[in-house]
Amino acid sequence: MTIFLRLLAWGLAAVVAFATLGPAEQRPHSNLGQNGEHALAFVLLGLVFGLAHTRNRSLTAAFVIAFTGLIEKQSYNALELTISDKKRLEVSMALAMDPELLMLDESMAGLTPVELRQIIELIRKVRASSVTVVVVEHVMEAVMELSDRVIVLNSGRKIMEGTPKEVVENPEVKRAYLGERYSAVRQ
Repeated sequence: MTIFLRLLAWGLAAVVAFATLGPAEQRPHSNLGQNGEHALAFVLLGLVFGLAHTRNRSLTAAFVIAFTGLIEKQSYNALELTISDKKRLEVSMALAMDPELLMLDESMAGLTPVELRQIIELIRKVRASSVTVVVVEHVMEAVMELSDRVIVLNSGRKIMEGTPKEVVENPEVKRAYLGERYSAVRQ
C-alpha cells in the first residue's frame, strides 16, 4: 500500500508540475527546469507531493541534495546543470519521496567514464540506505557492478536471469548482444 501511495503521489507531482509549467507544445523545450526553476525547488516538490514524514521539508531537501552531491548547485537553474547533475537531480527528486523502491531507467546513458563512476557510487549509497533499486540499463559496466540479479531481454522476451557472472557467460546472451560471430570466437 505504501508503494501505491508513493506512486500516486509521484503521479500527482507530475500532474502539478505539468499544470504549473503548461503543455509541452507551448514551451520551447520540455526539459527539466526550462522556466528557471532551481534544483532545490524540484526536490521540495518531491517532498510536498511525496508524503515525506517530516516537519522541516527544507532540512530534508538539503539532506537529499547533499546526499546526491548537488549541495553546491542547489541554487542553479536546472537548465544550467550538466547531464550528470540532471540525472542526480532526478534521483534527488525520487529520494525526497522517501521510497522503499527506486526504479531507474537509462540513468547512465550519455555519461563520461568519470560521471559513470560517480553515478554508480551514488546508486551504491542509495542501496546502502536500505532502498531497493531496480535499474533498466544498457551500460553493462554499471549493470555488472550494481546488480545482484540480472534479467536480460531480447526483443521483449526474457532470455536469461541470473547473477551477473552467469549472464555474461550465457551463450544465448552472447549471441543476442554480441552476435553469432563474436560469441563463436570467444567460446
